[in-house]
Amino acid sequence: MANSNMIPFDEIEDNEDRSWSIRKSAIYLSQFLPQDDRLARCLLNLLPATTGWTCREIIASYVVHTDQNSLDDVLQEPALSEREEIACGCVSALSKRNAQRHLEHLVPLLLREPLNWGLQIFLLDAFMENGITATIPSYFFHGR
Repeated sequence: MANSNMIPFDEIEDNEDRSWSIRKSAIYLSQFLPQDDRLARCLLNLLPATTGWTCREIIASYVVHTDQNSLDDVLQEPALSEREEIACGCVSALSKRNAQRHLEHLVPLLLREPLNWGLQIFLLDAFMENGITATIPSYFFHGR
């Protein structure tokens, strides 16, 4: 967005990019650009319209472009999201930032039912990588 002639990728119309191939590439590659608050806002505008891996790439790029001072607080709330791809992306970003205090607030998620196995894996990996002790529910080993 340093070049003012560029079109923000959240303004690309669906009829111009029906398969989202332009936007997906731009989302992924934006995490390698210098920090820009305007880009962070564009990324958040795209989040509701995306699913799966694209959600996680939006969050990874958002982490690069947003205000770093409040980022861990910003990520903690969506980590509680019912949308697994958003929750996993936020847990992963918090883990990479070594945000132990914020991750500790997520320990109760392991007890939430129903909890998708994908989110369980992201949580357990994040806890292990950050030295957080959590009691693993028995259903994790024996089924529900």
